[in-house]
Amino acid sequence: YNTYLNLHNTLLTFDGSMLISMFLCLIDEETGFVYFLNCEHPRPAIYRNKQTFFLPHKYVCAKLGLTVSKKALQINTFQLEKSDILLIGSDGRDDILLHEKKPEEVINEDENLFLLTALEGKGELDAILNSIKKKGELIDDLSLVRVEYLGEGSGIHLP
Repeated sequence: YNTYLNLHNTLLTFDGSMLISMFLCLIDEETGFVYFLNCEHPRPAIYRNKQTFFLPHKYVCAKLGLTVSKKALQINTFQLEKSDILLIGSDGRDDILLHEKKPEEVINEDENLFLLTALEGKGELDAILNSIKKKGELIDDLSLVRVEYLGEGSGIHLP
C-alpha cells in the first residue's frame, strides 16, 4: 500500500502530465500466494497445464498520477499452483501490426492474442516473442517477465 501511495504521490506533482500504468505484486515463495495491484496495466497471464488464462482480479486501480476519487485501495489475491507460470508483459505485447491484414495496416486490438502467443510459446519467453513476431510487426517497446512457481516450499524460479 505504501509503495503505491509513494509512487502515486510523486507522479501527482506533475499535475496529470505524467501517468504510469503498473502491475505490482508480492508472491509468498513458500505457498505461492500472490497479492497484487493492477493500475491499468495489461493483464498478466497464467500458463497452467498447457492452457493460458488472464490472472483473475476484481479490482483495478487508476494509473499512477491520475487524480481520482478517494475510494479505498483494494488488493487482489491469487493462489499459484505447482508449475504455474506468471507472465507479465508491457502493452507492446498487444501493439503489433498484423501480418494477415495486408495490404491495409491494421493494429491488433485483441488482448486475447497474448493468451494465444503465451500458449504457443508454452510459457517460455523466447518462444512467446517468436510467436508474437509471427503474428505481426512490433510497433512499441516490449517487456516480458516470467515467474514460475515450482511448488510449495520450493521458492520462485526466475530465469
